[in-house]
Amino acid sequence: MTKLSIIVPTYNCAKYINEAIESILNQSFKDYEIIVVDDGSTDNTKDALSPYIEKGLIKYIYQENQGPGAARNTGINQAQGKYICFLDSDDVLLENSLLKRVDFLEKYSNLDMLFTDYICENANSRNARLKSLNFMNKLNNSIEYKDNGCLIFNSNFYNDYLKFTIWPIWTGTVMLKKNIINDIGMFRTDISIAEDVDFWIRIIRKYKVGFINEALSCYKTMQSNLTKNYEQYIAKGAQLRIAILNDELKNNKMKQIDSVTIKIIKNKIFLDYLELGRHYLRNLKIKQARNAFLDSIRYRQLPSVAYLLLLASLLPISAQIKLRKLKAYFKDK
Repeated sequence: MTKLSIIVPTYNCAKYINEAIESILNQSFKDYEIIVVDDGSTDNTKDALSPYIEKGLIKYIYQENQGPGAARNTGINQAQGKYICFLDSDDVLLENSLLKRVDFLEKYSNLDMLFTDYICENANSRNARLKSLNFMNKLNNSIEYKDNGCLIFNSNFYNDYLKFTIWPIWTGTVMLKKNIINDIGMFRTDISIAEDVDFWIRIIRKYKVGFINEALSCYKTMQSNLTKNYEQYIAKGAQLRIAILNDELKNNKMKQIDSVTIKIIKNKIFLDYLELGRHYLRNLKIKQARNAFLDSIRYRQLPSVAYLLLLASLLPISAQIKLRKLKAYFKDK
C-alpha cells in the first residue's frame, strides 16, 4: 500500500505547476503517488505536465471546471495512500516536508491530522506566517503534549482555533489519515472560497490534531488566482465564513456544546458582519452595508462600533464621500 497520496488541484496554472511538481519529486521521502486534478484548465497545463505523465511520475485527471473543492474530492476518490496531503499548483513544498510530517503521524498513531507553519511569500516579503501571528503563544490551554517543536492538541483546540481572526490552518501544510474522511465527509463543492476552512473545522471538532512548529511549505500570494480582485475576495470570504460558522451554531445546538464555544462563534460572526458592512460602505453600497451592520448587532450585545457604523450608513452618499475625503486628509497630516 502506498504510504502517501499528494493531491494537486490545478486550474490554468501552466506557468507555475512544474515548480510545484519538482518540489515534490525533490523530497527525501519517496513512498507517495502524485495525483494532479486539472479542473477544466484552458491554458497549456496538460502540455506542461506531459513529461511527468509520459514517465509515469504523476496520475493526471482532467475534469470540467467545478471548483477547488470538487477537484480535491476527485483526488481523494483516486487516492491509494494511508495518508493524504494537498499542494496547490502555484505553491511549493520545502525540504523534507513530507518526511517530517509522515514521521510525526507514524510516531504518534493517535493523531488523525497535522498542520505546520509555512512561508508566506509575495513580491515584497517572505516570512513564516504563523510565527508572525504569534500563533504558539495563543494556545496555552490547548496543548496536551510538546515534543521538540511539535505539539499535540487537546479538546480545547476547537475553541481556541475559532478565536483566531486569521484561521491558522493552510491546506498546503496539512497531512491527514484518509480513513477519517469517510466520517467527516468531503470538501464542500457549493463554495469556491473557504471550502477548506469548513473541512478543517469539521475535523478539529472531533479528531486529534497536531502541529509542527516549522515552515514546511511555501504559499506564494502574488500568484493566487483567487485574490486578484481583493475587495470581492474580502466580501465573499466574510459571507462564506458567516455561513460556515452559522452551521457550527446549528451543530452546537444539536450536540449541546458548551456556552463558551457558542459565544466564541457568535463573536466571530459579529466581526465578519462588521467586515462585510465596511466593505459595502467603502463601495457605497449603502443598503447592503446597513443590513450587514444590523445583522452584526444580532450576534453581540452592546456592540458600540456596530451602532456607529450603522449610523454612518444612514448618511447620504454625498456626506459619506466628504467624510472619507476628510479622513484621508487628516491621515496624511
